[in-house]
Amino acid sequence: MRWASFFQSRGEGKTVDRNDALGNPRHGMISHVQYQWPIMITTNRSPFSMTLERALRRAASWHRGQNRKGSAVPYIAHPVGVALILDRLGFSEDVVIAGLLHDAVEDTDATLAEIGEEFGPDVAEMVAACSEVKTDATGSARPWIDRKRDHIEVLSAASVAARAVALADKLHNLASIRFDLEAGRPVWTLFNAGREEVLWYYRTCIDRYGAGDPALAALVAGCREMLDAVEGVASSTPPLRGAPGDVSR
Repeated sequence: MRWASFFQSRGEGKTVDRNDALGNPRHGMISHVQYQWPIMITTNRSPFSMTLERALRRAASWHRGQNRKGSAVPYIAHPVGVALILDRLGFSEDVVIAGLLHDAVEDTDATLAEIGEEFGPDVAEMVAACSEVKTDATGSARPWIDRKRDHIEVLSAASVAARAVALADKLHNLASIRFDLEAGRPVWTLFNAGREEVLWYYRTCIDRYGAGDPALAALVAGCREMLDAVEGVASSTPPLRGAPGDVSR
């Protein structure tokens, strides 16, 4: 059983706003929720597992030497961010592990056979669904719009678990785009497509991947909120201190 105790309070039973308690707006909460003190969250999962440790190490090893495009941020920050989103929303350990490994086959020399052998067929299935086909039969790079459209069709028909990983991937990438836009960094020039095409892609992914399943509602809401923020960022936004993220996806 996992227990997350946020605060101790003298006024037991006192109703407080989560955003105020956690220092809003620094934590960027999506909504205001009322809680009673003391606050505890329980699940049936253990706090950690050796399988999760192995997945963390494998992801770090496979992505070693890679950086987020246009930055010095190690690439591993992205799969860890995706896994963190899935864990925060209570998805199973297999889904969290798939989040850690979702780019391994697409962007490294990892294979689905390796992932299936180490982490099981369910994780391999999710990673397979999340892996774009970036080259054609001759080994040449496929046009951006072709591979994106094809991948949208594949993922739209994938399992709920695979679509959860895909939506978490989109949410983290949108957060990275927003971070860099608010920092005044050049963003759109790093894509292999124009600004409107990129926004169309994210909007379509959110609509298609989250359709018709309440288990994905929180991810869809988070993605839409982040996309709205990205679209609304003004060029005059004051610079945000911090390391640049990645806007390559």
